Amino acid sequence: MMLLRKFKNPRHVITANDSSQWPTTLVPEVVMTGRSNVGKSSLINSMVSRRALAYVGSRPGKTRFLNFYNLDDDVMIVDAPGYGYAQRSKDEIVNYGAIVDEYFSTRENLKGCILVLDIRHLPSKQDIVMKKYMEALGLPYFGVLTKADKLTRQNQLKQRKIISAAMDIPEDALLIHSAIKSEDESDTEQVWIMIDNLLAKDAKFEDDEEEVTEEV
Repeated sequence: MMLLRKFKNPRHVITANDSSQWPTTLVPEVVMTGRSNVGKSSLINSMVSRRALAYVGSRPGKTRFLNFYNLDDDVMIVDAPGYGYAQRSKDEIVNYGAIVDEYFSTRENLKGCILVLDIRHLPSKQDIVMKKYMEALGLPYFGVLTKADKLTRQNQLKQRKIISAAMDIPEDALLIHSAIKSEDESDTEQVWIMIDNLLAKDAKFEDDEEEVTEEV
């Protein structure tokens, strides 16, 4: 049986609407991205065993800026604005693109991404665009399929296979996450194992760069 990850002082650091407000720390960051109302805030709360660290709104499109959550200085989880919300104005959509693009393409602290998808639905065009965007930037990522408690286990596995084919992502890189407490702890720890892998890969890459620099 896996032990759920525990944090002494997980906290919301800032809601940043431009890069001047990004935290000036060396804490590694993992960004969470996905469509509006896909369950990113609920996933964050599950990951830190808190009910309300991240605000869970009933109305989609509530998150419009980058939200930084510091987890005991071990890692910063960054909640990106949800995409695909039809009621956003043109200016809001342009602003969303600018915020996300600047963060993803320039943030040195960023070590990897979590693409959050609703397991009940086929991926949208925006989901596929986001996946290709992360790949183009060379950012490592994995997917989390939320709202799995709405489906039977058989249908969860069936949907994961369908989403895997549609997104061209290996099934073992798509984690099924349920909100049911008996399943949630195991599902959530799997998310942390994948995050640990992202951070370990980045650390190895930095070590390899240092070795090459020393040899030159």
